[in-house]
Amino acid sequence: MINIGYLGPKGTYCEQATDVFVERLGLKVKKVTLPPGIPGMFLELDSGKVQAIVVPLINSIYGPYVETVKGLGRFPLVQKGSLDLKIDLAIGIHPESCLEDITEVRSRDTALGECAQYLDKNFSSTRRVKIGSTAQGMKEIHDNKLMHVAAVGGEYGLQLYGLKVIARNIEDRRDNFTTFLYLCKKE
Repeated sequence: MINIGYLGPKGTYCEQATDVFVERLGLKVKKVTLPPGIPGMFLELDSGKVQAIVVPLINSIYGPYVETVKGLGRFPLVQKGSLDLKIDLAIGIHPESCLEDITEVRSRDTALGECAQYLDKNFSSTRRVKIGSTAQGMKEIHDNKLMHVAAVGGEYGLQLYGLKVIARNIEDRRDNFTTFLYLCKKE
C-alpha cells in the first residue's frame, strides 16, 4: 500500500482525479490530504512522506498551473499517468446565508479565472480572494459559519461541506478540462 497525496482538503477536483487514477491503475493506496499549496505537495513527495502525488498541470480556460511546472523542473520525478478531467464549476454559500450578504468570493486562482465572466456579471462588486484550493474556501465557510463568503468549486465539494449551491456550470466555456498528472519520485 502506498500513500498518495493530493491537493486538499477533501472535495477538490484533485481528489476526484486521484480517485480516477486509483481505480484505473488498480492501486492499493491510502489517500493523504496535503495542505493547500502545490509547492508543498512536491516537497512532501521529495521528503518521502508520500510515495506519489496527483497534481493539476493545465486548464483549458486558465492555462498552466505555474507551481506544477516549477515543481516538474525542480524535482526528479516519473510520470505514471495523465488524465483530462471535466471541470464543471458551481458557487455556493452557507445554507443560512443569503445572496445579499455576500461580500467575498473565495477559491483557487485558476477557478476564479475559469468563471471570471460569471463573477463579473453576478458579483461585480464582490471581493475575490485567492486561496490554496477550491475546497479550502468551502471548508472555511462550513467550519467558521461564514455568512458573507461564497465559494467556487465542484458541486461535490459544495455538497460535502453542506453549502447551498446557488448556481451551476458557471465556467466561461463548457469545454473546461484540467489535465492531472500522477507522479512518483524518480529512484
